[in-house]
Amino acid sequence: MNMKTTNRRSRKVKVFESLFILILCMMIVAAVLMVHHVKVEIESNGIESAETAVRKAENLLTSGILSDKSAVTRFGDYIQWDDKEDAVKTMNSFIKEYDFSYAIFLGPNGQGYDQDGKPQSAESLPFQTTDTEEGELAFVPFYKDKEDTYMTAITYAMAENGKEKGTFYVGVQVEKYSISARLEAYVEQGVTYILDTSNMSMIGSTLNWEQNDIEETDLDQFLRDFNLSDETAEIDKNMKQTESFYLEAKKDGSYHFYMPVEGYHGWYLCGCIPSDVISHESDNVLSLIKAIIILAMILSILIITGAIYILYRRRKAERNQAEKNELENAVFDALSEKSDSVLCIFDLERHQLEKVFRNSKRILGRDSEEYIQNPQLLKEICDLASPLLYERIMERRIDADESWQLQLVHAVTGETRVIRFTIKSDIVIAGKKKYMFYWEDITQNVRVQESLRLAAHTAEQANRSKSKFLSNMSHEIRTPMNAILGMIEIMERNLQNPLKIKDSISKIKISTLHLLNIINDILDLSRIESGKITLNNQSFYLSDLIDNVVNIIRVQADGKGHGFEIHIHKLWNDTLIGDWTRLNQILINILSNSVKYTKDGGRITLEITENPGQKDGYANLTFLIKDNGIGMSKDFIERHLGNPFEQEQTEEHIKEGGTGLGLSIVYNIVKMMKGTITIESEVGLGTEVAIHLDLKIDDSAPQTWMELLKGMRILLADGDAVVCEDAASVLGAADITVDWAEDGNTALALLKRGFAEGRSYQAVIADWNLPELDGVNLMKEIEQRFGSDSPLTFISAYDWSEIMEGAQLDDAKHFIKKPLFPRRLYAALESAGTDGSLVEEHSGRTRGTKGWRLLLVEDNDLNREIAAEFLTMGDMEFDTAVNGQIAVDHFLASAPGTYDAILMDLQMPVKDGLTATREIRASNHEQAETIPIIAMTANAFEEDVKRCFNAGMNAHLAKPLDLKRMLGTIEDVVRKNRDGSRKYEKE
Repeated sequence: MNMKTTNRRSRKVKVFESLFILILCMMIVAAVLMVHHVKVEIESNGIESAETAVRKAENLLTSGILSDKSAVTRFGDYIQWDDKEDAVKTMNSFIKEYDFSYAIFLGPNGQGYDQDGKPQSAESLPFQTTDTEEGELAFVPFYKDKEDTYMTAITYAMAENGKEKGTFYVGVQVEKYSISARLEAYVEQGVTYILDTSNMSMIGSTLNWEQNDIEETDLDQFLRDFNLSDETAEIDKNMKQTESFYLEAKKDGSYHFYMPVEGYHGWYLCGCIPSDVISHESDNVLSLIKAIIILAMILSILIITGAIYILYRRRKAERNQAEKNELENAVFDALSEKSDSVLCIFDLERHQLEKVFRNSKRILGRDSEEYIQNPQLLKEICDLASPLLYERIMERRIDADESWQLQLVHAVTGETRVIRFTIKSDIVIAGKKKYMFYWEDITQNVRVQESLRLAAHTAEQANRSKSKFLSNMSHEIRTPMNAILGMIEIMERNLQNPLKIKDSISKIKISTLHLLNIINDILDLSRIESGKITLNNQSFYLSDLIDNVVNIIRVQADGKGHGFEIHIHKLWNDTLIGDWTRLNQILINILSNSVKYTKDGGRITLEITENPGQKDGYANLTFLIKDNGIGMSKDFIERHLGNPFEQEQTEEHIKEGGTGLGLSIVYNIVKMMKGTITIESEVGLGTEVAIHLDLKIDDSAPQTWMELLKGMRILLADGDAVVCEDAASVLGAADITVDWAEDGNTALALLKRGFAEGRSYQAVIADWNLPELDGVNLMKEIEQRFGSDSPLTFISAYDWSEIMEGAQLDDAKHFIKKPLFPRRLYAALESAGTDGSLVEEHSGRTRGTKGWRLLLVEDNDLNREIAAEFLTMGDMEFDTAVNGQIAVDHFLASAPGTYDAILMDLQMPVKDGLTATREIRASNHEQAETIPIIAMTANAFEEDVKRCFNAGMNAHLAKPLDLKRMLGTIEDVVRKNRDGSRKYEKE
């Protein structure tokens, strides 16, 4: 028995010894790992602390810079610089108050004075000036003054009402900023430098750790001193990206922290802290930790030994309630200092709060004692969370954890804060069940989440708009490209069919213009959003504009089988002043939408009505576009219409596609033209768009053709009485006698009666689709009965090639398009006769550009060839020049009257077109002030046009060139010059 007992005790001793050794080994291993981990963490924290110290220094430096810049701005705008005496006094007070070294004012002419009233100039400044935008502030690179003090200067380019006011220079000792940026946490050990990235100079304490004076170096030398030259590329990269970074010097292990100065982005703050300063702190802490660990191990061994012995002897130990209460109070106090949650203990027996964290004052605006002594405050919070919550708490009906979110007004600041109210129900303290409340301030979190949500929504919307825009652009651009390539293929297969080739060329031209309009829409939207778009108001013919619009829209309408009609009412003025391009763009965009969003076989009308303008010399024009298309919902019109990339999202609208830019551009352009636009639409019934614009009437434009038509007798024949009435009203305003008939037989009867009574008509204008006797048969009947005494011109809204082919005519000399403008009638009558014989017979005058001689200035061979061919088509002669210098030489060497006009490209080698134009206008040549100069350039923005006129040009032709517009512009400009003998006047 004794032997068994001895063996049992021996085994227990061995177990005890083994357990003790195992625990000891585990404690040693844990201690080693812990020391290593703590060392790494402390070193990391040391670096972060050092970086924080440098960041604090940077913040102080930024604060000083911003304060100085604010003072310079405030005083620069306050001082009356024209009053030198007062300004000198103010400058002296200013530099004393803000510890500046000097102050200098230079006016726009580079002359001025300093704070002592001494004259100063840009050449006398002690530093090199830098270019500064108006209203901006900048620092000049570091320099030394006469006393070898390191200096910089704040420059403020002042402006008032958009005009340059002068420049205010304020000298600052670099030491002022260097001192403010010192590392307070590393006195006599940490050094800071201010690095000027413009010249990489550095001003700071010194490179010697033990000195404390100001010294200058540069970044390259500084890096060489610390064996960091191989980090130059990485440093440059970080500085270009304005990034913060730090380096560990290879020479001495010191840490270099580089931070961009927020107050002035041209500076960096470099903080240098020796490695032993950081490691010293960690070494001290590690030594303390090692001592604690050793002591803890000894105590642990003792405790473990004692615990094992006690566990061996006793299985239970008494708990120390006092220690637990003390720990509880310590936790409360620690949490209340750092937490954004107010922790409360609610006593279920007394039905009141027994403890509230002291941070309730900061978070809720009330002291903790207020909540303990005033139960009504708790009820108010509970009511904000849930109406019955307070009663449930009082009745102990909270059986599980609950949480609510509420908004509470801060009792002190009045700020609304978002609070998360959480109740913990399973809390037992000292054997008593209690509730624990958490009032957590989550205001910032909610704001961040809302910002993230909005940002995500905005990004998602932007991505959808971008994808939709690219898809629509692809569709819109490929459509005219398909037409162009298809027509080229048709032309290649019909080289022996002139009519087919002519028709294909016409459609290629129209598709090309449509593609150009799409590109212009994209550019216009970008320029509208950036505020760069302006109006280019010039004289233009409304009839030409309408003709251009109809040519483009007619092809689109015919492609879908639409009926397209144009009506004019009371339109007396054809020559107006405005932006032809923008008005053309407005009408094409809206009419294109009508064509696109109207089902095949629909009906589209354009009505133009003139009323007296609100001001004398102005005409109020109303452009009314109607269609019976798919229409738009009222909700879309009210909420989205006019926004870029916005389109109605019905199946029919999505099927048609589109960029969503047209109406947005139209809205903005109409607004710029001080007009109004109204849209009425109903789904399935169609849309009506009304645009109202006041345009100035060009009374200065020569209206010689009006005199040529005056007194003529015209017979109109059209099945539409409205067309006849409108045409008769417009032509009657030009003193043209008009009779009209609604069918061919009535027209023939009027012709017979007029011939019999000796009141013959000079022209008969018949509609293609006249009732009873159509236009072709009416023309043949007139030719048989009256010979060539009365020429016949068709009036039609159809494509002329189809009419000529149906009438078996070989040209378009008997064709006139609707609507019937007086000027268009003159052009038709001019072409109907032989070389304008009908007009010559009536007026005795001739027109045309035959025999005119121009100087064509163009450096691009292909563009020069195209322009030359166009001039040849206009029966004009020309000389060419390949740059501006040759053009000036040709003109100056020519005899007066050699050239009728000059076509001038802008971007050319040797000398550009604007410079060449200025030299021609400034020359002593007899025609220097009168010869018309027409810009012919791809620079088509409004500011480009204005630059041309300011340089001395008379007109502007944008590439790609249009034959009709080019010849028309040349003729208008030259004739205006001849009729009025006008000299060029700079706008």
